[in-house]
Amino acid sequence: MEQMCTSYKLVVYGCDYSATEGKKQFVSSVFLSNLNIDNDWNRFSYIPHNSNFIKGFLYPCSYTFFDDVQDEIRKEFRFADRIQRHAENVIRMANVHHLTNVTYVGVHVRRGDYRKAWLNAFGGAEVTMEYFQKAVDFFTRKYRTIVFVLVSDDRMWCIQNLSSRFGMYVAEEAPSPAYDMAVLANCNHTLMTYGTFGFWGAYLAGGDVVYLDKFLLTNTTFAKESFIFEKMYPARWIGIAITDTLGNSSYRNG
Repeated sequence: MEQMCTSYKLVVYGCDYSATEGKKQFVSSVFLSNLNIDNDWNRFSYIPHNSNFIKGFLYPCSYTFFDDVQDEIRKEFRFADRIQRHAENVIRMANVHHLTNVTYVGVHVRRGDYRKAWLNAFGGAEVTMEYFQKAVDFFTRKYRTIVFVLVSDDRMWCIQNLSSRFGMYVAEEAPSPAYDMAVLANCNHTLMTYGTFGFWGAYLAGGDVVYLDKFLLTNTTFAKESFIFEKMYPARWIGIAITDTLGNSSYRNG
């Protein structure tokens, strides 16, 4: 974030904002008029950790950059009416049994490019059924009447592996990723796997968030210097590690 007299210019790193087709997917505001997309990793690599304006950690989507203004973020990033209506309709259809006093848990399953490229490049382990079982157990122990609403870049895999096993409603393919993010943001809580798309869906939703913890090998430079889990996920979120990848199984906050 670059300070400009009495106003601020926010530079967004990463492709997720681009994937939502940018500003036209959100309600217009002065804040968004100053929002620019910047995919140059090097710009963020040289941000001084101890003196930059909001004292964020190195990795640009670390919550340390923006958690102090989370209420403002949720206020500013409100989806355009057509997208909001879509999200509300998906959530309504997910309640197939017309239950009352429902707690909606948004589920984001990232596969596709992340599974084939990112995890391989940085020594990551794929999410497993063990993780989904533990995550579902967390929510079912805490809340009485739950509807799981799932969005993914691999709907068929989710239908075949998660829908009947865990009773999850898999949303139809959306017109663009912004519609899926709006579904997540309109749920009460979030079950995510990995990736910044799921992160932001969960962050906008608020509530309880369960994420896959410790899915990266710890001895890589990337894991030691950039993607440090304690700096990536807020302490109030629930991390669940799995046994059949990196050798440990645990629940922890942050």
